[in-house]
Amino acid sequence: MIFQEIIVDTDICLKIGKVEHQNFLELLVPFLAEKIYIHRYVYEEIVWPQEVKDQIHRLISKGTLLMIDQHALDPIESILYRQSVAKLEAIMIHPKFPLRHRGEIHSLAMAKARSIPIFATDEQKLQPKVDRILNTGIGGFNIQCVGIPEILKNFATKDQIDLSRDDAKAIWLSSGRNELSFNQVIWPN
Repeated sequence: MIFQEIIVDTDICLKIGKVEHQNFLELLVPFLAEKIYIHRYVYEEIVWPQEVKDQIHRLISKGTLLMIDQHALDPIESILYRQSVAKLEAIMIHPKFPLRHRGEIHSLAMAKARSIPIFATDEQKLQPKVDRILNTGIGGFNIQCVGIPEILKNFATKDQIDLSRDDAKAIWLSSGRNELSFNQVIWPN
């Protein structure tokens, strides 16, 4: 396991899960953390490709991926969740695109309310917003955003999973990144 607890975002599921004829989402997710959450909002955002939706269904059915939403929160967590959603909406929602970033907003608010320290997302410029809005330092708890580079780099240095270099490269390339950076930074030859 890389982490204790993690909550996943739509884009990370899509980018890892969409490699044709491979169930990389099912292969990688169980090794990310002891407890892996997906917010119901993120789950509902993923409507295609069907292979990704199927992999998520199987992970939920096995109990590997835990569906979570605001109804599971106690009263204090619920207040913190609603406050976090409001703060994040104020800086992340554009009036012309009111549905964009909803998965990130609800997942981050859940991470804050439930003290889930890791948010798996491929939104590379999100950490400064999280630091400014949610990472107050109270109680020593902060949310860290991790993406495909950190995940693959971690798997490249550990033998805990049967992920070949070629498979890792396929995930990397399917997420819109270039081969040179993979070869130089993520998993050098």
